[in-house]
Amino acid sequence: MHTRQYPIKVLYVDDQQIALKAMEENLRPEKDILFRACGDPTQAISIASEYEPTVILLDLVMDNLDGMMLLRYMRASSVLKDIPIIVFSVKEDPSVKVEAFSLGANDYLVKFPSTEELAARIRYHSQSYIRLCERNDAYDALKEQDALLCVELASAANYVRGLLPAPCFEPIGIGYRYIPSLQVGGDTFGYAPLSDDEFCFYLIDVSGRGVKAALHSCTVLHSIHQAIEKKEARAKKPEALAACLNEEFLMERHDNTFFTFWYGIWNRKTNELSYISCGAPPAILCPEGTLLESDNMPLGVDKKVQFHASAVHIPAKSSIFLASDGVYEIEKRDGTIGCFEDFFKVVMQPAIAGVSELDRIQNWSSHIAGGKPFSDDYCLIHITL
Repeated sequence: MHTRQYPIKVLYVDDQQIALKAMEENLRPEKDILFRACGDPTQAISIASEYEPTVILLDLVMDNLDGMMLLRYMRASSVLKDIPIIVFSVKEDPSVKVEAFSLGANDYLVKFPSTEELAARIRYHSQSYIRLCERNDAYDALKEQDALLCVELASAANYVRGLLPAPCFEPIGIGYRYIPSLQVGGDTFGYAPLSDDEFCFYLIDVSGRGVKAALHSCTVLHSIHQAIEKKEARAKKPEALAACLNEEFLMERHDNTFFTFWYGIWNRKTNELSYISCGAPPAILCPEGTLLESDNMPLGVDKKVQFHASAVHIPAKSSIFLASDGVYEIEKRDGTIGCFEDFFKVVMQPAIAGVSELDRIQNWSSHIAGGKPFSDDYCLIHITL
């Protein structure tokens, strides 16, 4: 990042030419101090705005313009308001000092002080102002970088959302709510036909949040897509797919990142659902309220772990709710954290006429969050079989 340099620059405002020349001669030996004179106080503000001094020397007694009034104008200027101003007076007068400081003067000197003292005060006030300018420059640079980052994150968020499937209506109905806690998140999901009779659906929740989690989830999602599109044998066996993903994404090779995984395959001829849950919240089969869960570790944690799938018969007119923990692990107004049991009770409540099940549950989540943004990625899928 380019850093602007700020040399010490003095602007001396006085309507006496002899005083201007004397000051210039006194400061000439100070090689680190640049000097400019202003003999017309009515031009002082425009000259100062163009010259950008690091300190202004201002005589309080001038014929054309009262120095106190000029000091007031300078402090009202958006360009000059922070520049240190050292005022000069012909005598040590407490009342004049009080007025000058009340109007924004940074220092008060009886003219003319010794060159050594004046140069020391100029350097002191200039360095304070230069540090302020450098901080402002750094802040502006950070704002610029933040704006660029926001653009990049928005682009990444659009990319991630573009990977999500459209709502599905045949051969099963699938709708969802996806709300990342940041612009991009680590939750993702998908569904696709495996054959004329088989249809799979799944949910991934990567540890952590933000860009790192999103990148990892996109990589995992790509691997699953490849297995499905190439009709690999592992895609038709939940435990085989879990084992392959576990081997491929061991956390020791992926910056200690792991993920939970729920994967199900529904056969519409037999109405059998084979599924595996690897550290994920149970899916809920409705209207019975059956929990579709299995005792498996999250993926990427242990290379040697064995995975076991389960199977269940799906009655006619059933539906399944599949959710990440961000749907219910929400801080309530009393400071407690919601749990799966809370979510289960809401799912099992009667439907509300005119309100979709996804909206009903999201409204519940928003209510217990007190209207605040969700602190974790929110991913809720409703599957109608």
